[in-house]
Amino acid sequence: MKTVDGVWRSWLAHQYGVLGAAGSSPVTPTKNTYKSMSKILVVDQNNNPIGEEERQVVTDKGLIRRIASILLFDDKGNIYLQWRSASKNIFPNTWGQAAGGHVELGDLSDEKAAIRELKEEIGIDRDKLDFLCNFYCEENYQDIHIKEWVALYKTVSHDDKLTLDTSEVEKGKWFSILELTEAITNSPEQFSEGFKITWNKYQEYLKKLKLN
Repeated sequence: MKTVDGVWRSWLAHQYGVLGAAGSSPVTPTKNTYKSMSKILVVDQNNNPIGEEERQVVTDKGLIRRIASILLFDDKGNIYLQWRSASKNIFPNTWGQAAGGHVELGDLSDEKAAIRELKEEIGIDRDKLDFLCNFYCEENYQDIHIKEWVALYKTVSHDDKLTLDTSEVEKGKWFSILELTEAITNSPEQFSEGFKITWNKYQEYLKKLKLN
């Protein structure tokens, strides 16, 4: 059975000749390929790539996008959250996970997209992240309805210097797990819907680990 990234590679090779089988050398992309890579990946209900499209078109047509999301912890088990900028189209001025965003065709894998978002949003460089799980979810904000498959990753900060992209992130804060749990319970409106779903999925992931 092909992995999610394996299916993606096959689709890329078929559509653009960007690269062949996993591990092979990339084929030099054409100018049209780079233009296409500015769009976001569209997937089916089983998370298989089926095309790429402009973000607004994906939303308007009710298509499913793929998101890379990263949870950032420190050595003590605290979790870092970002306060989403007021300029965000959905859930502005709320707490969200450390970093995350749309998977673009040019990323070539979910992990590469997550690494890119982590660097862009809070300035942390990583060559590799710990993959946790994939999950499907739907979010509603005002009259906007979003369908997405999420690839969830985590990493641990060892005194990394954080450099925030102020166009997306207004500020950040380290929460203890107890503090976060109480805050979500007492003031759920302070957190983006996407983060609340992600946090629940992370708790489910931890429970499965204990059972195994």
